[in-house]
Parts: sequence; C-alpha cells; structure tokens
Amino acid sequence: MTEDKEKSLLEKIISCLEKGNLDACVDEAISWAKELGICPQRLLEGFKIQLDGKHYERAYVLALAAAGGLDERRLHIVMQELHHFI
Repeated sequence: MTEDKEKSLLEKIISCLEKGNLDACVDEAISWAKELGICPQRLLEGFKIQLDGKHYERAYVLALAAAGGLDERRLHIVMQELHHFI
C-alpha cells in the first residue's frame, strides 16, 4: 500500500469517526480498503501504528477491517490486543 493510499484511508476513517458510529466506520473502512487496493496485512500494520499512538478507535476500525482477510493465528493476535482496550 502506498503512503498516499494509507493517508487517504486514515483521513476517511477519522472523518467517519467524527460522526460517532464506530460500526458504520468499520463497514466503510472495509469498502474503502478494497477500493484503494489495501490488503489486510497492511491494514493490520496500520492497526499496530494507531494502537501504539493510542488512537484506539482508529486501531479498532483498522483491526476489524483487516479481520476478514487474516489467517486464524493473526486474527487471534489482533483480538487479544483489542481485548485490552475494550
């Protein structure tokens, strides 16, 4: 994923989160990621960056957007990390 695509996706997620509907943002992020050609592994990398930066809502959206395309082991790791913040 190019840096421009990452930035575009993150800006869209931030804008969506400002509207206050977390679940809708997950659905939108999945759609946007597909449109931009962003793979689940790159979404997962974005999740970790946002989590480290303490942007928990952004991390949550990215993790769930990535979840459908992750193998079982990676999905389990993501869910464990998210569990600490739920």
